[in-house]
Amino acid sequence: MRAKLPTSDGFVARDGVRIHYEVYGDGPQAMVFIPPWSIVHSRVYKAQIPYFSERFRCIAYDGRGNGLSDRPDDVAAYSLDHYLGDALAVMDATAAGEAILVGLSYGGMIACCLAALVCLAGPARPADPMLCLRPAAITAAARRFVDCFPGDVLYAVKCNPEPRVLRALWAGGVRHFDCASLAEVKLVRKLLPAAGIHFMHPVKTRPAIREAFHRYGVTDFALDSADELAKILQETVPVGLVGDPPILGLFLRLALPKGGAVYDLSGKFGAQLEDAIELLRAARPHAVRLGIAFHVGSQCLEPNAYARAMALAGEAIANSGVAVDIVDVGGGFPVSYPDMTPPALADYVAAIRAGAVAVPTGVRLWAEPGRALCPKPADPRVGSGICRHLSARPQAAAGRGEAQPSAFGRHARSSLPRRPRRFLSR
Repeated sequence: MRAKLPTSDGFVARDGVRIHYEVYGDGPQAMVFIPPWSIVHSRVYKAQIPYFSERFRCIAYDGRGNGLSDRPDDVAAYSLDHYLGDALAVMDATAAGEAILVGLSYGGMIACCLAALVCLAGPARPADPMLCLRPAAITAAARRFVDCFPGDVLYAVKCNPEPRVLRALWAGGVRHFDCASLAEVKLVRKLLPAAGIHFMHPVKTRPAIREAFHRYGVTDFALDSADELAKILQETVPVGLVGDPPILGLFLRLALPKGGAVYDLSGKFGAQLEDAIELLRAARPHAVRLGIAFHVGSQCLEPNAYARAMALAGEAIANSGVAVDIVDVGGGFPVSYPDMTPPALADYVAAIRAGAVAVPTGVRLWAEPGRALCPKPADPRVGSGICRHLSARPQAAAGRGEAQPSAFGRHARSSLPRRPRRFLSR
């Protein structure tokens, strides 16, 4: 049962793809809820919309690939420019006008890019978004990281799966890609056939594991539970003759205590130390290469967090009594923002080198940077090397609900109710 039913709903079509939207309330200002990813539909905001719709006209929509929206088969239909185009189409269809954007996870990046579109283009907002990349800057940033890090660099595709970004990273020397979904696996294999693909999300569906292994040749998989290990083994290598050599790369995700990252991920994934020890023992006979992985948190501002995590990984390895081939230090490498200047990359590499004394000699290091491989933009309003300039296409003012540049990204605390007027228990 839903806490609140929509006032109205409908569909808007873009390039043959129908996007379903719902409108709640009739407040004087629109609040648009951007889908966080195509893995969930608009009801991910079901706890927030009943509250905000008391003061705002709340607009939520199902991202392409989920809910009542269409599901294009081509993986290229799920690029950032399509997500932006869908958001603009929904805003136009609902006459959102001057709107407040709400973004969660990947939806936050979509919201920021929409803000850039409006801020830089002004009232002449283009009917379709155009992203202007700086591939040379992305390539240079990738080359710098590859040269600096003492091991293998895996780009975290979920950070920005735009094909032009992936090609620029390849040109910068990145040869390995950390994929969190089957869609990312398909994209990388199609775009960069020679790339090393590593399925590093610790929770995957059986069909995703099976297709990644049998169709796309992926042999590296992350896990943080005995159930996940069983799924991987059952869906990949068939039972063979005794003595058949293993072909899988298995990577145990280790849980970390809360650290000094801007976005803490300590409670999201990972096995606790005692469980990690047993999982390493269980995985070793099935792995041609066994690894232990962790994530110190997104936008980590404390280099020594990596050294502490490596010490914990070293403890798990020592107590397991099995050989581990790889330690994956994950992502979290920060970038500068207008109000935030993190330590230099060299400080993080130094901390990782120092922490390496806690793991056995000969263990190979991996890293999974995301935003760190996208260069600092020239314009502080624009993130990750995209949208430096917009070639705007004017559109008719009548009925189009054009937004003003200052409307996006602002806080609306002064207009929010101090507390909910009623408690909705359903």
